[in-house]
Amino acid sequence: MKITSFEQYFETGTPQQQELFQAIRKFLNEQFPELKEEIKYGGPFYTYKGIIAYLVIYAQQKEPGVYIGLAHGAILSDKEEVLVGVGNTVKKMYFDSLEDCNQENFGRLGGFIAQSMMINDIKKSKGL
Repeated sequence: MKITSFEQYFETGTPQQQELFQAIRKFLNEQFPELKEEIKYGGPFYTYKGIIAYLVIYAQQKEPGVYIGLAHGAILSDKEEVLVGVGNTVKKMYFDSLEDCNQENFGRLGGFIAQSMMINDIKKSKGL
């Protein structure tokens, strides 16, 4: 089945994943209204003058959850080292339970999104 909307994508998860997805989505839409929701590569992406982030429902050895992949993750300021990943671009922030959807984590996420938007502003102004 081809995914064509955020709603269709989030319906593929468990009830817990759907709650996490909706909590993150609500935060991003309220705090960053300039972000655009788009389906790219079969999944939900947030764009602003280019790709900012994407959401993924996952199920690995631990409890199923949601992570947000940050397109500029490797160059973002992350003093608390909450971002996970080994590449030189994308880093991920995991949300394993609703307890992770708290003011502290959303504050961190908001900082990462704001930094990413500034990076895209600079890249766009330089024609990159």
